[in-house]
Amino acid sequence: MARGLAFVQLIIVCLGVFTLHLLGRLNHHGDISGFIPSLGYFLGRYALWLIPIPILWAVFGNMLTARFGKKTTNFVGLTLTIILFVIFAVPLFWYLG
Repeated sequence: MARGLAFVQLIIVCLGVFTLHLLGRLNHHGDISGFIPSLGYFLGRYALWLIPIPILWAVFGNMLTARFGKKTTNFVGLTLTIILFVIFAVPLFWYLG
C-alpha cells in the first residue's frame, strides 16, 4: 500500500505543478497579492522540489510497515496524500473560481 500511495502522491504533485504553472502563465497579471495567489504562483514555479516526497514515502512506508504494521502506515500515508492534495487544490480552486 505504501508504494501505491507513493504513486498517487507522485501523480498529484506532477499534475498539480503542471496545472498551476499553466494557469499561472494564463492568469498572471504582474501583481500578486494575497496568500492563496502567491501560493499558487510559488507552487506553479517551484514545486518540483516536492517530487522527492513520494519517493521518500515509498522507502519509509515500507520501513514503517515492517515496524508498526499496515494500519499505522496506511494512516500516515493517507494523511500525507491528503495534505499534498489540499496544498494543490486550494490554489487550483482559486484560479478556477
